[in-house]
Amino acid sequence: MRSLIWGATNDLKKATDIAAAVGQVFGWIMIGGGVFLALTDNIMSGIWLVFLGWFLNGAAEASKRDLELRSLWLNVHVANVMNNNPETVGPASPVEALVNEIYVKKGIRVAPVVDAGRLLGIVSLADVKKLPPGEWRNTPVSKIMTPQPLKVVFPQDDMKTAVQLMAEHGLNQLPVVVEDRLVGMLNRADILRYVQVHHELGRR
Repeated sequence: MRSLIWGATNDLKKATDIAAAVGQVFGWIMIGGGVFLALTDNIMSGIWLVFLGWFLNGAAEASKRDLELRSLWLNVHVANVMNNNPETVGPASPVEALVNEIYVKKGIRVAPVVDAGRLLGIVSLADVKKLPPGEWRNTPVSKIMTPQPLKVVFPQDDMKTAVQLMAEHGLNQLPVVVEDRLVGMLNRADILRYVQVHHELGRR
């Protein structure tokens, strides 16, 4: 249905909205029919129909969300969303300084480890928890960080690629690099902020 409407109107969003709405109507009809069958002693057929209706409803909603996300990230690059001045830590810094200056005072849970602009690794609160507090003062960050190679993105990468990479690997943030030099950080807070601002401005 979406393909036919799209071909007739040359408007993908309109085609998606109409096809999704029709799909959801049929989904609810099937759910209602399933409930009716279940109440009239045809329990298995009723449950099966409810399941099919629920599946159709979810598929219709998913198609709308997918189009909205694709439209949102159209022509948007990592450089447009990333934090280009992230908090960093040196490899020789003691873990105690990392905790006090970055985690506690600034509320940042993950920091890239950088030496002369070069990205060496990344250190998180989870890494610190593995080290006894009594050893924080005399242990350098380089001993507990996750070193290169890391999952990274580049400023010119499109945001759809970056979001998919974060979702596939369960990541909350990605270093943004040019060659081996850190130029920014992209995290979920940046992405949500971008989406929220554009939603409030009414951009589709």
